[in-house]
Amino acid sequence: MPSSGGVPATVYTDPALTIPHEFPIRSDSGGRWPQIWADEEDTFDVGWSDQLHDANIATYTNVQTVKDALISSADIANTAADAAIAAQIASEEIAQKFGDMDAAIAAAVAAQEGAEEAEGGAEIALAAAIDARNLALQYRDQAKEYRDQAQEIAGFDPSTYLNTATAQAFAEAAQKQARDNIGAQPVLGVVDRQKVATAAIAAGVLTLNASQASIWVVPWDQNITSLVITGWSPGTDQQTLSLWLVAAGGATYDFGAAFKALNNIVPSLSDDVGAENLLHFTTRNAGGRVCYSFSGFFPA
Repeated sequence: MPSSGGVPATVYTDPALTIPHEFPIRSDSGGRWPQIWADEEDTFDVGWSDQLHDANIATYTNVQTVKDALISSADIANTAADAAIAAQIASEEIAQKFGDMDAAIAAAVAAQEGAEEAEGGAEIALAAAIDARNLALQYRDQAKEYRDQAQEIAGFDPSTYLNTATAQAFAEAAQKQARDNIGAQPVLGVVDRQKVATAAIAAGVLTLNASQASIWVVPWDQNITSLVITGWSPGTDQQTLSLWLVAAGGATYDFGAAFKALNNIVPSLSDDVGAENLLHFTTRNAGGRVCYSFSGFFPA
Protein backbone atom coordinates (compact mmCIF):
# COMPACT_ATOMS: atom_id res chain seq x y z
CA MET A 1 0.00 0.00 0.00
CA PRO A 2 2.31 2.81 -1.08
CA SER A 3 1.30 6.37 -0.31
CA SER A 4 2.30 9.49 -2.25
CA GLY A 5 5.94 9.36 -3.23
CA GLY A 6 6.19 5.54 -3.10
CA VAL A 7 6.60 5.36 0.69
CA PRO A 8 4.38 2.65 2.22
CA ALA A 9 1.62 4.05 4.43
CA THR A 10 1.26 2.67 7.94
CA VAL A 11 -1.88 0.63 8.54
CA TYR A 12 -2.73 -1.54 11.52
CA THR A 13 -3.89 -5.01 12.51
CA ASP A 14 -6.16 -3.77 15.31
CA PRO A 15 -8.93 -1.16 15.63
CA ALA A 16 -6.95 0.68 18.32
CA LEU A 17 -4.26 1.42 15.66
CA THR A 18 -1.41 0.14 17.86
CA ILE A 19 0.04 -2.84 15.89
CA PRO A 20 1.30 -1.95 12.39
CA HIS A 21 0.98 -4.42 9.52
CA GLU A 22 4.15 -5.68 7.89
CA PHE A 23 4.62 -4.54 4.32
CA PRO A 24 3.68 -5.95 1.86
CA ILE A 25 0.36 -7.28 3.16
CA ARG A 26 -0.27 -10.76 1.78
CA SER A 27 -3.61 -12.45 1.07
CA ASP A 28 -4.48 -16.03 1.96
CA SER A 29 -5.02 -18.89 -0.51
CA GLY A 30 -8.59 -17.70 -1.08
CA GLY A 31 -7.36 -14.26 -2.19
CA ARG A 32 -8.50 -12.49 1.01
CA TRP A 33 -6.43 -10.04 3.01
CA PRO A 34 -6.40 -9.91 6.80
CA GLN A 35 -8.27 -7.10 8.58
CA ILE A 36 -6.65 -3.72 7.93
CA TRP A 37 -7.35 -0.72 10.17
CA ALA A 38 -6.52 2.94 9.61
CA ASP A 39 -7.68 6.45 10.53
CA GLU A 40 -11.09 7.25 8.96
CA GLU A 41 -9.79 10.61 7.69
CA ASP A 42 -6.88 9.07 5.71
CA THR A 43 -6.98 8.06 2.06
CA PHE A 44 -4.65 5.57 0.32
CA ASP A 45 -3.45 4.45 -3.08
CA VAL A 46 -3.61 0.62 -3.20
CA GLY A 47 -1.65 -1.67 -5.49
CA TRP A 48 -2.71 -5.33 -5.93
CA SER A 49 0.06 -7.50 -7.32
CA ASP A 50 1.10 -11.09 -7.80
CA GLN A 51 4.27 -11.27 -5.71
CA LEU A 52 5.18 -14.72 -7.08
CA HIS A 53 5.32 -13.57 -10.68
CA ASP A 54 6.04 -9.90 -9.89
CA ALA A 55 2.98 -8.80 -11.86
CA ASN A 56 0.66 -5.85 -11.12
CA ILE A 57 -2.99 -6.90 -11.10
CA ALA A 58 -4.78 -3.62 -10.32
CA THR A 59 -4.28 -0.17 -8.77
CA TYR A 60 -6.85 1.83 -6.77
CA THR A 61 -6.62 5.49 -5.73
CA ASN A 62 -8.26 7.53 -2.94
CA VAL A 63 -9.27 4.46 -0.96
CA GLN A 64 -10.87 5.24 2.44
CA THR A 65 -11.64 3.09 5.45
CA VAL A 66 -15.13 1.60 5.46
CA LYS A 67 -17.89 3.03 7.64
CA ASP A 68 -20.41 0.98 9.63
CA ALA A 69 -22.62 0.18 6.62
CA LEU A 70 -19.65 -0.96 4.54
CA ILE A 71 -18.24 -3.06 7.42
CA SER A 72 -21.58 -4.86 7.65
CA SER A 73 -21.49 -5.47 3.90
CA ALA A 74 -17.90 -6.74 4.11
CA ASP A 75 -18.88 -9.14 6.88
CA ILE A 76 -21.62 -10.59 4.68
CA ALA A 77 -19.19 -11.00 1.81
CA ASN A 78 -16.60 -12.62 4.09
CA THR A 79 -19.19 -15.06 5.40
CA ALA A 80 -20.14 -16.00 1.87
CA ALA A 81 -16.49 -16.43 0.92
CA ASP A 82 -15.94 -18.64 4.00
CA ALA A 83 -18.84 -20.83 2.91
CA ALA A 84 -17.38 -21.19 -0.58
CA ILE A 85 -13.95 -22.10 0.75
CA ALA A 86 -15.46 -24.60 3.21
CA ALA A 87 -17.38 -26.21 0.34
CA GLN A 88 -14.21 -26.37 -1.71
CA ILE A 89 -12.28 -27.99 1.15
CA ALA A 90 -15.11 -30.45 1.78
CA SER A 91 -15.23 -31.47 -1.88
CA GLU A 92 -11.48 -31.96 -1.96
CA GLU A 93 -11.61 -34.09 1.18
CA ILE A 94 -14.42 -36.21 -0.21
CA ALA A 95 -12.61 -36.73 -3.48
CA GLN A 96 -9.41 -37.72 -1.67
CA LYS A 97 -11.31 -40.04 0.65
CA PHE A 98 -13.54 -41.86 -1.82
CA GLY A 99 -12.09 -41.12 -5.22
CA ASP A 100 -15.30 -42.21 -7.02
CA MET A 101 -17.91 -40.55 -9.20
CA ASP A 102 -20.53 -40.20 -6.47
CA ALA A 103 -18.10 -38.38 -4.26
CA ALA A 104 -17.09 -36.15 -7.14
CA ILE A 105 -20.73 -35.34 -7.86
CA ALA A 106 -21.43 -34.62 -4.18
CA ALA A 107 -18.38 -32.40 -4.02
CA ALA A 108 -19.49 -30.58 -7.17
CA VAL A 109 -22.99 -30.03 -5.76
CA ALA A 110 -21.56 -28.75 -2.49
CA ALA A 111 -19.22 -26.45 -4.35
CA GLN A 112 -22.10 -25.16 -6.48
CA GLU A 113 -24.22 -24.46 -3.41
CA GLY A 114 -21.32 -22.66 -1.78
CA ALA A 115 -20.78 -20.61 -4.90
CA GLU A 116 -24.48 -19.68 -5.09
CA GLU A 117 -24.44 -18.66 -1.44
CA ALA A 118 -21.33 -16.63 -2.03
CA GLU A 119 -22.91 -14.96 -5.06
CA GLY A 120 -26.03 -14.05 -3.08
CA GLY A 121 -23.91 -12.64 -0.28
CA ALA A 122 -21.84 -10.67 -2.77
CA GLU A 123 -24.98 -9.13 -4.29
CA ILE A 124 -26.20 -8.08 -0.83
CA ALA A 125 -22.77 -6.67 -0.04
CA LEU A 126 -22.72 -4.73 -3.33
CA ALA A 127 -26.16 -3.19 -2.69
CA ALA A 128 -25.15 -2.20 0.84
CA ALA A 129 -21.89 -0.75 -0.44
CA ILE A 130 -23.73 1.36 -3.04
CA ASP A 131 -26.11 2.67 -0.36
CA ALA A 132 -23.20 3.45 1.92
CA ARG A 133 -21.36 5.25 -0.89
CA ASN A 134 -24.40 7.39 -1.73
CA LEU A 135 -24.83 8.26 1.95
CA ALA A 136 -21.16 9.17 2.22
CA LEU A 137 -21.43 11.46 -0.83
CA GLN A 138 -24.46 13.15 0.71
CA TYR A 139 -22.59 13.76 3.97
CA ARG A 140 -19.62 15.05 2.02
CA ASP A 141 -21.75 17.60 0.16
CA GLN A 142 -23.35 18.72 3.44
CA ALA A 143 -19.92 19.08 5.03
CA LYS A 144 -18.77 21.26 2.12
CA GLU A 145 -21.86 23.42 2.47
CA TYR A 146 -21.30 23.86 6.22
CA ARG A 147 -17.64 24.65 5.57
CA ASP A 148 -18.53 27.34 3.02
CA GLN A 149 -21.06 28.84 5.43
CA ALA A 150 -18.48 28.88 8.22
CA GLN A 151 -15.92 30.57 5.98
CA GLU A 152 -18.46 33.16 4.91
CA ILE A 153 -19.31 33.96 8.52
CA ALA A 154 -15.70 33.95 9.68
CA GLY A 155 -14.64 36.15 6.77
CA PHE A 156 -17.39 38.75 7.24
CA ASP A 157 -15.91 42.24 7.25
CA PRO A 158 -18.27 44.76 8.85
CA SER A 159 -16.11 47.75 7.93
CA THR A 160 -17.87 48.15 4.58
CA TYR A 161 -21.23 48.43 6.34
CA LEU A 162 -20.38 50.30 9.54
CA ASN A 163 -18.07 53.21 10.15
CA THR A 164 -17.18 52.19 13.68
CA ALA A 165 -14.90 55.17 14.25
CA THR A 166 -17.79 57.55 13.60
CA ALA A 167 -20.36 55.47 15.45
CA GLN A 168 -18.23 55.15 18.57
CA ALA A 169 -17.49 58.89 18.58
CA PHE A 170 -21.03 59.60 19.76
CA ALA A 171 -21.52 59.26 23.49
CA GLU A 172 -24.79 57.84 24.76
CA ALA A 173 -25.93 61.25 25.99
CA ALA A 174 -25.15 62.83 22.61
CA GLN A 175 -27.12 60.14 20.79
CA LYS A 176 -30.11 60.70 23.06
CA GLN A 177 -29.89 64.46 22.55
CA ALA A 178 -29.73 63.97 18.78
CA ARG A 179 -32.82 61.79 18.87
CA ASP A 180 -34.61 64.37 20.99
CA ASN A 181 -33.59 67.17 18.62
CA ILE A 182 -34.91 65.54 15.47
CA GLY A 183 -37.79 63.85 17.24
CA ALA A 184 -37.03 60.47 15.71
CA GLN A 185 -38.94 58.11 18.01
CA PRO A 186 -39.79 55.05 15.87
CA VAL A 187 -40.83 53.05 18.95
CA LEU A 188 -43.57 55.59 19.56
CA GLY A 189 -44.46 55.78 15.88
CA VAL A 190 -43.33 59.44 15.78
CA VAL A 191 -40.73 60.00 13.06
CA ASP A 192 -41.59 63.35 11.48
CA ARG A 193 -41.19 66.10 14.08
CA GLN A 194 -38.50 68.37 15.53
CA LYS A 195 -37.64 69.29 19.08
CA VAL A 196 -39.10 72.66 20.17
CA ALA A 197 -37.73 74.61 23.12
CA THR A 198 -38.49 78.01 24.64
CA ALA A 199 -36.21 80.83 25.77
CA ALA A 200 -36.52 84.38 27.10
CA ILE A 201 -34.75 87.65 26.37
CA ALA A 202 -32.61 88.73 29.33
CA ALA A 203 -31.50 92.37 29.44
CA GLY A 204 -31.64 92.57 25.65
CA VAL A 205 -29.63 89.36 25.10
CA LEU A 206 -31.25 86.30 23.58
CA THR A 207 -29.23 83.08 24.09
CA LEU A 208 -30.07 79.86 22.24
CA ASN A 209 -28.34 76.45 22.45
CA ALA A 210 -28.33 74.61 19.11
CA SER A 211 -27.42 71.31 20.79
CA GLN A 212 -30.61 71.35 22.88
CA ALA A 213 -33.19 71.98 20.17
CA SER A 214 -33.46 72.94 16.52
CA ILE A 215 -36.59 75.09 16.92
CA TRP A 216 -37.03 77.85 19.51
CA VAL A 217 -40.08 79.88 20.50
CA VAL A 218 -39.28 83.21 22.19
CA PRO A 219 -41.65 85.93 23.47
CA TRP A 220 -40.48 89.17 21.77
CA ASP A 221 -41.45 91.28 24.74
CA GLN A 222 -38.38 93.55 24.82
CA ASN A 223 -35.78 94.89 22.44
CA ILE A 224 -33.14 92.39 21.29
CA THR A 225 -29.69 93.99 21.26
CA SER A 226 -27.65 90.80 20.89
CA LEU A 227 -28.22 87.20 19.79
CA VAL A 228 -25.93 84.41 21.05
CA ILE A 229 -26.17 80.88 19.62
CA THR A 230 -24.07 78.18 21.28
CA GLY A 231 -23.81 74.42 20.86
CA TRP A 232 -23.32 74.30 17.10
CA SER A 233 -22.10 70.93 15.76
CA PRO A 234 -18.30 70.89 15.40
CA GLY A 235 -16.55 70.64 12.04
CA THR A 236 -17.99 71.61 8.69
CA ASP A 237 -21.44 70.00 8.90
CA GLN A 238 -24.27 72.34 7.95
CA GLN A 239 -26.77 73.01 10.72
CA THR A 240 -29.92 75.14 10.81
CA LEU A 241 -31.78 76.55 13.79
CA SER A 242 -35.28 78.05 13.49
CA LEU A 243 -36.59 80.87 15.69
CA TRP A 244 -40.20 81.92 16.25
CA LEU A 245 -40.35 85.48 17.63
CA VAL A 246 -43.83 86.04 19.09
CA ALA A 247 -44.38 89.81 19.04
CA ALA A 248 -45.65 91.59 22.13
CA GLY A 249 -45.86 94.97 20.38
CA GLY A 250 -43.30 97.68 19.66
CA ALA A 251 -40.02 95.78 20.28
CA THR A 252 -36.95 96.01 18.03
CA TYR A 253 -34.14 93.59 17.22
CA ASP A 254 -30.46 93.67 16.33
CA PHE A 255 -28.84 90.24 16.19
CA GLY A 256 -25.29 91.59 15.95
CA ALA A 257 -22.47 91.61 13.40
CA ALA A 258 -21.92 87.83 13.58
CA PHE A 259 -25.25 87.25 11.82
CA LYS A 260 -25.56 88.11 8.14
CA ALA A 261 -28.96 88.60 6.53
CA LEU A 262 -29.59 86.59 3.36
CA ASN A 263 -28.98 88.73 0.24
CA ASN A 264 -27.77 91.40 2.70
CA ILE A 265 -31.37 92.49 3.17
CA VAL A 266 -32.37 92.95 6.82
CA PRO A 267 -35.97 91.70 7.03
CA SER A 268 -38.84 93.70 8.49
CA LEU A 269 -40.61 91.67 11.16
CA SER A 270 -44.20 92.12 12.29
CA ASP A 271 -44.44 93.63 15.77
CA ASP A 272 -48.22 93.27 15.98
CA VAL A 273 -49.16 91.67 19.27
CA GLY A 274 -49.39 87.92 18.81
CA ALA A 275 -47.75 87.84 15.38
CA GLU A 276 -45.31 84.92 15.02
CA ASN A 277 -42.20 85.73 12.97
CA LEU A 278 -40.27 82.72 11.58
CA LEU A 279 -36.50 83.11 11.05
CA HIS A 280 -33.84 80.54 10.12
CA PHE A 281 -30.14 80.62 11.11
CA THR A 282 -27.72 78.42 9.13
CA THR A 283 -24.00 77.76 9.54
CA ARG A 284 -21.52 75.31 8.01
CA ASN A 285 -18.49 76.14 10.12
CA ALA A 286 -19.73 75.62 13.69
CA GLY A 287 -21.08 79.17 14.03
CA GLY A 288 -18.04 80.98 12.66
CA ARG A 289 -20.34 82.54 10.07
CA VAL A 290 -24.13 82.45 10.38
CA CYS A 291 -26.64 83.43 7.69
CA TYR A 292 -30.26 84.14 8.57
CA SER A 293 -33.39 84.51 6.53
CA PHE A 294 -37.01 85.47 7.20
CA SER A 295 -39.75 83.13 5.97
CA GLY A 296 -42.61 85.40 7.02
CA PHE A 297 -45.04 85.69 9.92
CA PHE A 298 -48.31 84.29 11.13
CA PRO A 299 -50.67 87.11 12.04
CA ALA A 300 -52.25 87.15 15.45
